[in-house]
Amino acid sequence: MKLKHLHMMLEDVEPFERPKVELEQYVTMPHIASHALYTMQATYGDVEGRLVADLGCGCGSLAIGAMALGAAFCVGFDIDPEALQVMKTNCDQLEVATQ
Repeated sequence: MKLKHLHMMLEDVEPFERPKVELEQYVTMPHIASHALYTMQATYGDVEGRLVADLGCGCGSLAIGAMALGAAFCVGFDIDPEALQVMKTNCDQLEVATQ
């Protein structure tokens, strides 16, 4: 996948409606997420075919991007049930398989 296509896909990830300050929640912007993931894959081969853990996954930008780049399996972790629901909704809308 080309960088610009990954970036465009991640622009469709819906952010938090009400980030929780006490949990230091913030959205990883599509530009940052796409460039970080693309560099991990293109330079180091650390995404395609790998197991990826997105710690503090929030709305799921990094996990969704990793799956788009061919991760074998991606697990998103978050302590906020509302954030996990936002991530699930994003995965459903972007047709990323969830369990």
